[in-house]
Order: sequence, then structure tokens, then C-alpha cells
Amino acid sequence: MTGRTPQELVLHWNKLKGERSEFERTWQEIADYVRPLRAEFTSIRQPGEKRHQRIFDATPLMAADSFAGGIYGMMTNPANRWFALRLADDEMNDYDPVRDWLYDVETKLLHSFGPQVSRFYSVLPSMYADLACFGTAVFYSEEIPGQGRINDNVRPLSECVIAESAYGEVDTVYRRFALTGKQAIEMFAGGLSERTARTAEKDPFSLIHFIHCVYPNGEYKADKLEPTARPFVSTYIEEESRHKVAEGGYYELPYHVPRWAQAAGEVYGRGIGEQILPDVKMLNRMDETAIKAAQKVADPPLAAADEGVVKAARTYPGGITYGALDANGTQLLRPLMTGGNIGITLEMMEQRRNAIKEGFYFSLMQMIGSPNMTATEWMGRQEEKLRLLGPNLGRIQSEFLSPLITRRFGLLSRANQLPPAPEEIQGSTMTIEYVSPLARAQMAGEAQAVQRLYQSLGMIAQVDPSVLDNVDHDEAVQILGRGWAVPAKIMRGADKVKEMRAEREQMQAMQQGLQLGAQGADVAKKIAGAAKSGAEAGDVAAKTGQQLVSGGDITQAIEMLRGALRGKTAA
Repeated sequence: MTGRTPQELVLHWNKLKGERSEFERTWQEIADYVRPLRAEFTSIRQPGEKRHQRIFDATPLMAADSFAGGIYGMMTNPANRWFALRLADDEMNDYDPVRDWLYDVETKLLHSFGPQVSRFYSVLPSMYADLACFGTAVFYSEEIPGQGRINDNVRPLSECVIAESAYGEVDTVYRRFALTGKQAIEMFAGGLSERTARTAEKDPFSLIHFIHCVYPNGEYKADKLEPTARPFVSTYIEEESRHKVAEGGYYELPYHVPRWAQAAGEVYGRGIGEQILPDVKMLNRMDETAIKAAQKVADPPLAAADEGVVKAARTYPGGITYGALDANGTQLLRPLMTGGNIGITLEMMEQRRNAIKEGFYFSLMQMIGSPNMTATEWMGRQEEKLRLLGPNLGRIQSEFLSPLITRRFGLLSRANQLPPAPEEIQGSTMTIEYVSPLARAQMAGEAQAVQRLYQSLGMIAQVDPSVLDNVDHDEAVQILGRGWAVPAKIMRGADKVKEMRAEREQMQAMQQGLQLGAQGADVAKKIAGAAKSGAEAGDVAAKTGQQLVSGGDITQAIEMLRGALRGKTAA
């Protein structure tokens, strides 16, 4: 709904913030042990402050980073075309002008994610790490006015609260953030309150807190052009003064909020970080204990019979301790052995490390980087884990990538940076198909089945070639092309294939006609030579020529010549 006052918006922020207090306690604990760069849910950290005080083992941190890097490389690798555009009408996808237009639009969209236009690829691993650890991540995408660039950024979950529509989709995001006075003047110009403007001018590096509220516009009308009439309302307010500094709207929600997994009745997601938290805390305790045990072995406590027997012990290298031996040379000062078994502790620690790594699919992500393994081999070895990942990857696509690409299409389209669409597809529905290595590995099942079928048919066809008639080879090629993510640019449409085949058949017919014509001329020459007189030869050749010129059947003309030749031979 439009018309919400700044006071109402601040109340909404406080309500949504309070409702997730239990989540924040869990997230703070996860951040302390697994994602210390985001450890500001229930505590405030100063810039430059140490964030690893509670961490004795870095395995969870490295496993989370490995997971984020693996998903980044297999879902949104900048070196590959990781998505393709298609129309809902499959027949139109085979129409060459449509195929070319879709490919060109894909290229423009992919370019908009590149470093020339945005920071998308540089901030994306952080989003995947937030998603895996906390179960919820917030990504923001907005054009930078007048610069021809797009601001892609990952917003800390501690700054943002969310709400869902009746259909379970995130449609409301409130974000509390701070700007320096200098930044506030640059961003909001004359929109600041008088008091805040004076403070910003006087101290350009003082922090000012704002709340950005984005929510559905209940009064949206497509025929209105003003920013406040768009599908989503955007309002910036000063938190302290409740002053509205800017108001506008968005055609698409600029915040994209994927959830790793959701419990019934909950808005926020739950991630891998929560699942492995017991193992992480146990590993830290075991590490702390193992360190103490190792110190006791390396530098054990000393035992003496009586406090006054031994003078000050000098345990440093080369030190001499007087009184440590009795008159018989017996050692009066001995190491105190506790009998602890460090080996068992180390073995249990390794078990916990492996559990944490596999919680983040460590072996799966390590195989992704193998240079000698194809996507098919990788999928075959990790098929079970891929099945477990399937629902989560589907959420990434539906809650993050699809809205992101849709918004990017809208931004470029409104900026007139996309080629005009062919008239044939006006009003058509466009879909997004993911062709990244990970998506391709999941879709490769059909392609592998086709490949195995042809391998088997190859052996059978040696006995009976007619078995190949059972297969629609054209459709098989299309399935292989989709399964291996072959660029649409090199795949010909059905109409083009039919045209090429018709031309080929016509050329073959012409060549066959020329060959038959040459045979007819040779036979005519022989008949002419066998005739008793030039008149007879001429008569036969003339009839044959007339048959050919009048458009008659070449085969019939040749038979006429052969019949004449047999008659002459019999005579």
C-alpha cells in the first residue's frame, strides 16, 4: 500500500526486527564460529576489531569458503554462458531470427554482469557463503544514475528484515544502514532534514542511520508513469528524525532473497551452518583440550617430594636446578605424567572435521576443480550428493537467479540497450534455462541415455542396419545439444534443416539426370555406329533426342536406344 508515513515504516521495521530475535541469536553463534565477517547480529564490532577470538580450528571457515567457491564456479562461472533464454513456444525457438535474437539478448545480459558494468562476479561468492551459513542471503541490484553501470551488492543479513506475500515469495525488504555525512549528502542531496544536513556539513565523517523500505504498491497502475506508481514503493527515511529523505518506486524488486531451506511457518531460511554448529562447537572444545594436553606433554608439570627440597627450578634450556638430586643421585624433581591419550583426541577431532567438511559438500566441491574430469564423470561419481543438493539449487535458481535475470532484462530494456524483438514473438512468454556446468550435470541424464542408445545400436546395426529406423535422429541431436549445453548459435533450426535437405535432394536428382543423360548419349552413339546407313542411325538418334527434349523420361529414352540396338544386332 502507498501512503505509509515514516512513523509507520519505523514501527514496521521494529516489529519485523523483533520477530526474528531467536534467529539472530542462532545467527550470531554461527557467525562467531563459521562466518566471523558477518558477526554483528546481537553484538556490534568496531572496524578492524579481531573476529576470531572463539575459533580454535579454521576448518569450518575454509569449508564454507570452498562451498561458496564451488557453487560460484559451477552455477555462475563468468567464463561460461550459464543461462539461456527460450520462448514457451518450442516451435518459435527453431525459427532462425528468433534464435539469433535470443542469443544476442543473452550476450547483452551476460555482459551486464561483467566487470565493465558491475561488481556482480566479485561479490557473488560472499552471497553464496551467507546463504550456506545462515540459510538466508540478501542481494541488491540497482542502476547507478548517469554512469551506465549497475550496483550489485550483497547486503548483510543483520541489516535487513523481510516479509512474504500470500504465495510464499519475499516481496518486502526493510534495510537499516549507516552513511557518513559526506555520503548522505552525495546520495540524497537536498532531501536531508535541516538538522541532519547541518550535522553532515559540520562533520562529514559522522555516521547517520537510514532505513530503506521496499514493499508492494497496492495502488499500482500500469498506465501511470511517475516513479511512485510503480509495482514496488521505495522510501528512504532518517531513523532518528523520522524524516522522509527520498521516495520512488521500482518495476521489479531490487532485493533478491534466496533461502537455503525453510521450516514450515518460517520466513527466514535455515542453512548448513546451523546443521553443523554442534560439530563446530565440539571441534573447538576438543581443539582447546588437545592444545592443553599437548602442552602438558611438551612442557609437563613437575613433581617434587617436598616444597623445600628443591630450590628454584630452572626449566629453560641449559638451566641448572640445585637440589634436584639427593646424595645418591636420585632425581627429586620429576615430570608429572597425567596419562592422557592425545591420539584418541586427535582421531575424534578428525572425525568432526570430516563431518563439517561433508556438511559443506567438501569432496563434491573439490572434484569440481579437477582439470581431468568432465561434467559427466563428475556427475556419475557424485550423483547421490547432487540429488540431495537438488532442492537447494532449485531455490537458488527460483529465488535468486531468475528474479535477478528478469530485473536485469528490465533495466537494459528500459535503457534501450537490447536489440528490437522480431514481430513474430510480440507478446510471447520467455523462459530462462540454466546451462551452467552444475545445471548441465543435472540435465545430462537424457543426453547420456541417448549416447548409450547409439552405442548399443552401433553393434546391432552391423547385423541389421534397419534398426536405426526406430530412432528420430533429429530429435536425438536436439536432446544431445541441450544436455551438453551446446550454444544455440551453432544449432540450426528445423526449417533451415528441411531447406538444406531439399536442396541436397535436388542436387542429387540433377546429378543423377546428368549421369543418365550421359549413358543415353553413349548408347545412341553405339546404335548409330551399328546402323547400316547414316539414315538409319540418324532416324534412331533423332527419335531418342526428341524423347529427351520433349521432357520424357530419361530411362525410357535409354531403353528405346537399347531396344533399337538389340534389333540391329539380331538382324
